[in-house]
Amino acid sequence: MAKTIQILEPFKPLIQGENTYYVFASGRGVGKSYSVAQCLIIKACMQTLRILCIREVQNSIQESVKSLLERIIIDMGLQDKFEVTRDEIRCVNGSKFIFRGMRDANAVNIKSIADIDVTWLEEGEGFSQVSWNLLVPSVIRSRKPEIVITFNPRFADDVVYKTFFLQKPPPRSYVRFLTQADNPFFKGSNLEVQMNHDREVMTKSMFSWVWLGQLMDNADECIFNKQAFDLMTPKVELFEREDYYRVVVGCDPASTSKSHSNEYGIVVVGAHSNGEFHMLGNYTAKHTPFSFAQKISRLYEQFDCDAVVAEVNQGGDF
Repeated sequence: MAKTIQILEPFKPLIQGENTYYVFASGRGVGKSYSVAQCLIIKACMQTLRILCIREVQNSIQESVKSLLERIIIDMGLQDKFEVTRDEIRCVNGSKFIFRGMRDANAVNIKSIADIDVTWLEEGEGFSQVSWNLLVPSVIRSRKPEIVITFNPRFADDVVYKTFFLQKPPPRSYVRFLTQADNPFFKGSNLEVQMNHDREVMTKSMFSWVWLGQLMDNADECIFNKQAFDLMTPKVELFEREDYYRVVVGCDPASTSKSHSNEYGIVVVGAHSNGEFHMLGNYTAKHTPFSFAQKISRLYEQFDCDAVVAEVNQGGDF
C-alpha cells in the first residue's frame, strides 16, 4: 500500500517538469540523492518514462543508484508498481530505469540509447569534460528532455561546476545550492551528530568541503593544493640532474584509446636541492597503451628518474 511521503521543498520543481536542467549541489547531509530518487519514482508512476541513471565510472551495477531506488520504492510502499531485475527497474505502466557508466570501453554507445526522457547524472563532480560533451547532445534530442544533476562541489574547473556556477547556465536551468537547513530531517539525526564530531576533528578546509559544499581547491589534505601549484616553478631553463635529489615520472592512463577518450597524463617532476618542486615537463597527450609505455620509458631514461608513479585504478584498453 502506498504511503504518504514528504518531498523537500527545493525538489518539488523536479516533479512539475518545467525545466531542462535541474542541478542540486551541496555538502553531506542534505538528502539530495534520496530526494531526487523519490521524485523520479513519482514521475515514473505518473507517466511512461525512460530514465537513464548515469555516472562517470560504474564498474558494476552495485556502484549505481539502483539499490537506493529499490530501497525508496519499498519506503514509499510501491512494491506492487515496480519490477526489479538485475540490471533495470521497470514500472507496470512501462516506465524504465536504466543504469550506465560513461568511462567504460563502450562510452560512445551512449549515443545509441534512444528516447531517453530523464537523465540523472549522479556524483556530477566526477564527470569529465569529454563525457559531458558526449552525453548532453545525445540525451538532449528527446522531445522534452530533463537532465538532473546531483553533486558535491569539488574543484572550480570541474565541468558541472563551471557550467552552472561560474558561467551563465544553459536555458531552462533550475540551480540550487543546498545546506542542511533545507533538510528538516537533519536536525537531531545521526548525521548531525557526525557533523558536530567532524567539526572538531577535521581541518577547517576539509570540514567546509565535506559538510558545507565548499570547493576543495585549497583543502589541507590535497596532495598538491592550489597554493602548492602556485608556488611550483612551471619552467626550468637548464636541467642539471645533480641539482635534484628526486625526479619521477607521474602517469595517469586513460581507460580507452578512442577519438573521444581522455588524454593520457604524463608529467616529469623534480624535487630541487633548494627545496623547490619543479615541473620538468608535461607530456600529456593522446596515446595508445603501447605508445604511452614507450613514452614513459624514454622519459625515465632521459631524466635519469628515480621512479615511475602511476595511477592503477583504470582498466579498459590499458
